[in-house]
Amino acid sequence: MEIRVQRLVRPIAALGLACAAALAGAPAHALFSDDEARRAIIELRGRVELQNRDNDRRFEEVRAIAGLGVTASITRPATGAST
Repeated sequence: MEIRVQRLVRPIAALGLACAAALAGAPAHALFSDDEARRAIIELRGRVELQNRDNDRRFEEVRAIAGLGVTASITRPATGAST
């Protein structure tokens, strides 16, 4: 029984190594097209911007309820600014 298991382990391990080697040699652009990646980034930027606007609106509501007025302001880095 143990000999059968050893006979199966080696080919499976070799297959796994061959697959890993094949994937490691594949260029990154083969996994995602540039256009697809750009569309995903633009979509995520839009989602973040909407979330920021919603957060700003809610913050203004909280400030109004707390009686802080609108004299203080929140500054955000410009979109696309590196941190």
